[in-house]
This record gives sequence, C-alpha cells and structure tokens, in this order.
Amino acid sequence: MPELVDDADIETATGFELSTQSLAGLGGALLGALAVDRAGVAGLAAGCAVAYAGAALLVASARFRSPAAAAGSEAPPAQRPLRHILGELPYVRRILICFTAANLFTAAVFVVIPLYTRSVLGGGGGTVALLEASLGAGALVGAFTGTRVPGRPTVAGAYCLGLMSLALALPGLFGHRPVFAGCLAVAGWCAGAVSVRFVALFQRLVPTADKPGFFAVMQAVLGASLPVASLVFGSAGDLLSPQTLCLVQGAGLLPAAFALALLGSRTPEPTPAAAVAAAALPETVGGAR
Repeated sequence: MPELVDDADIETATGFELSTQSLAGLGGALLGALAVDRAGVAGLAAGCAVAYAGAALLVASARFRSPAAAAGSEAPPAQRPLRHILGELPYVRRILICFTAANLFTAAVFVVIPLYTRSVLGGGGGTVALLEASLGAGALVGAFTGTRVPGRPTVAGAYCLGLMSLALALPGLFGHRPVFAGCLAVAGWCAGAVSVRFVALFQRLVPTADKPGFFAVMQAVLGASLPVASLVFGSAGDLLSPQTLCLVQGAGLLPAAFALALLGSRTPEPTPAAAVAAAALPETVGGAR
C-alpha cells in the first residue's frame, strides 16, 4: 500500500481495499442463502465457480506501478522468516496474538447464525441471508468509517472489541430477529473499523521487504481460526443452546479487549525494523508519485 499511495492516505486506501471484501460478504450473504433455497447446492456451486473464474481473470489483468519494479536494476531483498520479523517488532507481535485469540470467537458467528436461525428464530434461508447481510453491511460501513475512530489503534481496538463483545452477547439474552440483526450490524462495524486501523498500522510498522511474508502469514494465522472455531462451536452446538453460544462469544472477546487496552497504555518501542520502515516510506511514496 505505501508503494501506491501517500503515507497520509494509507488508512483511507486500506479502508477502500477492505470495503471490497465487505461488499463481497454482503452480496454473498444476500445471494448465497437465497440461491440454496431456490437453486439448491448445485446451483450455488455453479454460481461460485463463475465468480471465482471471473475473479481469476481480474487478478490476472491487474497491473500496479511499483517504484521497485521501475528501478529494475536492484535485486529483490531476501525474504526473512516471520519469527525474525516479529522478533524485531514485539508491539506488532502482541497485537497479532490478541487478534488471533479474538478471531476464534468472532469467526464462530458463521456457525451461530444458522443454529440460532433454526432453533431460536424458526427461520430458513431468507433469515440467514438477512442476518449475514446485516453483518456484511456493518463491516462495509466500518471499513469506510474506521479512519474516523479517535485514539491510537490499540485504544480504538480495545473499545471496538468491547462493543463487539456486547453486541455478540445480547442475542443470548433477547431472542428476537431485529435484535440479532442489529447486533450483527454493530459487530460487523466493529470488525471493519478495527481491520482498517490495524492493517494500516502494520503497513507502516513492518519493513517493506518483509511485508509479503508478514501479511501472508497474518492471513494464514487469522484464517486458521475459522476452521478451529467451526469445529469447537459446531461441536458445542450439539450440547449447548445457541443463546449460550452467543454469551460464550461475547465473554471470549473480553480478554483480548483487555490485553489491547493494556497495550494502548504504551507506545511501540523504536526498533531497527520500525526505523527502516519509517525511513523507507518517504522514498517509496515519493517514487509512487
């Protein structure tokens, strides 16, 4: 991102990038559940295949001007193991651990929604579509407004995780469709806002040469929480009610929110890696212009 936009625009550009994921989630929520009801799983699979083929063509045709590519003569820097990168960035490492833990409970919402729809609301695919669309719409708004949340990223993240904890727990106490949809919209907003602030922070703190490896592993670590959450909460759904699962989700986010609040009382220590990143940004941004 720093190679494409000015430093002051990183958060705005990150919000735009993440909003495309929220749009995809919103459209998938609206169309996916309805497609299952009307076209069956085979129709849904065919639609997904067409979407992925179209995405592959778009990715293959995308071209970005890179200052490193423009220089041409310099050899690409050697990639370092993630443990070396995070060893020089303890502040980033702690944040990543917090969000990995939080993701185990936020990702469970995709298990809780269908269980809650069937057992508590007595609905079908249309209800699932409404609930997932509420979550996606909230994330979309959060991606566009995340830059306006005041405070340092860790402080803003702690508040957002605390609010998300409340939003995910409330349906465990009030089993009504409007309440669940509204709470999911709030939870989605928190997720979108937090993503913008922290992805932009990582773009600034992680040295340019280490960004490909760092973000790939970050996505892998956070993405691994989805199958783990699905396994744990899916198995627990055979023993516990969906309302109880909602309360467990909310309670599980509180330790991560508390840990981020503690990090918010500190500022990241200057490290060689952070210094390299800070020194490289003006040159990279200037090259992009």
